[in-house]
Amino acid sequence: LHSVEEIEAITLDSWLGQRNIGAHYVVKIDVDGIEDQIIASGKHMLAGAAVVVVEAHLDNIARRCMELQGLAK
Repeated sequence: LHSVEEIEAITLDSWLGQRNIGAHYVVKIDVDGIEDQIIASGKHMLAGAAVVVVEAHLDNIARRCMELQGLAK
């Protein structure tokens, strides 16, 4: 038996803006295939994180690393 529940979705940057989070925080992303969308929605959050951990499929790891390196500039 399956049920469907509607939830509100917001970007990572919007979520961060709604909270008073200090300067040192860790972000872990484990979203089974929509890493591109999550990374794009949280550029400010990810750029300010002390540590970012992204769980991704092997075929996508190189592209994810390039995206994250671009945030460090």
